[in-house]
Amino acid sequence: GVVISQVQNVQVLQRLVDSALRLTRDEPLDETLHNIVGEAMEVLSSVSTVTLYAINEQDDIVLAAYQGERFPNQMKSRPPYDSTVVEHIVKRDTKIVVTDVSAEPLFQQSGFANREGIRSVAAYPLISGGRHLGCMFFGYRRRHLFPDAEISALSLFAQLAAAELLYDRLDRELKKKAELEQYIVQGTLGNEFIHRLDGTIAGMLDHIEEIDDLVGTDPAISELLDLLRIKTDGLGRLSADIRQRLNGLVREVKRELRPLGPFVEQVMEQLKREAPPNVNMSFHSSMPTFTYAIDPLFVESLLSHLLRNAWDAIPDSRDGRIEVTLEEHDNWIRIAVRDNGLGIAEAYRIRVFEPLFSTKNSSKERGRGLTISSWIAKLHGGRLALGPSDTTGTTFFFDLPVETE
Repeated sequence: GVVISQVQNVQVLQRLVDSALRLTRDEPLDETLHNIVGEAMEVLSSVSTVTLYAINEQDDIVLAAYQGERFPNQMKSRPPYDSTVVEHIVKRDTKIVVTDVSAEPLFQQSGFANREGIRSVAAYPLISGGRHLGCMFFGYRRRHLFPDAEISALSLFAQLAAAELLYDRLDRELKKKAELEQYIVQGTLGNEFIHRLDGTIAGMLDHIEEIDDLVGTDPAISELLDLLRIKTDGLGRLSADIRQRLNGLVREVKRELRPLGPFVEQVMEQLKREAPPNVNMSFHSSMPTFTYAIDPLFVESLLSHLLRNAWDAIPDSRDGRIEVTLEEHDNWIRIAVRDNGLGIAEAYRIRVFEPLFSTKNSSKERGRGLTISSWIAKLHGGRLALGPSDTTGTTFFFDLPVETE
């Protein structure tokens, strides 16, 4: 094999630094990924092919960038892939370095390796922030030994690609969550406005009829009452129009079938890295695995709010426990989040779902988390409720309707 020289090592690092700087630029992701692949081909002179696959927003594996192929017209850019090699590498937690592909069962039946005449392969799952984002292959048409320096260089290119994919995904999620928060808060406040407006209209109509019964025979008063009826009717049409608009927004929620239990576990695994060291989180389901139509981003946001609130309520001096359970309860599918924190004072129970209300001292808290979470539950036909709470802990219930055929 070819051992990378110190000069090449410096070149690799310089290219990686240059590429990393693009993280803060408005360069399209596909262009960035193609540049990373091109730089790997140029700097790592012994590499014959570089292919990069990414997981898109629909959780499909797509061919994102490639270079060095003899038969590019046979490359697949859209899933599903008949080869299990790509799917296998995407799901792995560690790289695979193979000097002789003919001796590695995973690659023996690889259509790509056979078609391109690949003899040696280094395959890297692209993982960043605990998320599996895709995979990257470095192929060699000659039998190749992999010195440590070269493996390090290949790893760096793979890590850079993973960083780009994570940056792009987080950027999209942050934008969507910002839109989500704005939409949810506006929707919540809008429904609150409608509720109050309808109450005002009903009160006005009652008063109009009472006045009409008492002094409606006076022509001047009768004329004023007619004007008030016209105004009230206009307010009623306004209320109906706003309600219709909000209902239209609700129908735009992107629900898709997901295994509910594994989805909850996945959200918890991602958040465990952020939890305080004194807090232990656990999950238990008394139900068999089943799929449920949810908006993944919305429900992830709801669960994140509940879990973060739970560990915020646990003092540093206490061995914290957060228990999440999934069960069927009175014809509802119930997700319960229980903590052993300080609890919520009785005086605050009726206010926990109010917009802008918060029991936290941090100026960063805006008091919208539970308001947004409650609205997300309603968007799914469900409900969010505060359960038992005292100085030994608090429980929140997220209930979803049992779906029927």
